[in-house]
Amino acid sequence: MRCVDVGTDLVEFAFESQAVDFCPVDAARLARQSWSNNVRAGLTGELRRQGGRYAQVVEGPCSEVLKLAARILADPRHAAIRVLALRALPARRHAGWVVSGFDLGVTQPPPRPSADSYRFLPARAGGRLAGLAAS
Repeated sequence: MRCVDVGTDLVEFAFESQAVDFCPVDAARLARQSWSNNVRAGLTGELRRQGGRYAQVVEGPCSEVLKLAARILADPRHAAIRVLALRALPARRHAGWVVSGFDLGVTQPPPRPSADSYRFLPARAGGRLAGLAAS
């Protein structure tokens, strides 16, 4: 790779990895987070899930791509990572961010109740349960 200006030069990072087993809800969450984070960082490219593998191409400013590459390489949700490219680009090849192979219609499981989600009401004398206690 030629010498690049980390702050401004356009680079591409491409990799594939084996997906670590997790449920469809977690996979959909990963796809949504990827889309949200990458769009916010000004990155373009594609995340594709096929079978038990991920393939991703990311392009953008060198500083942002390097930060993302470091996070991906340390992420336990990816195993057997194979880096396909890390190189300077003369121009973007992707117009936006694309995610494919994920069921994004998967709904979140209901949250587990916590102590804060319960509300206790004072007991009323002569209420519906009073007759049960007498039986």
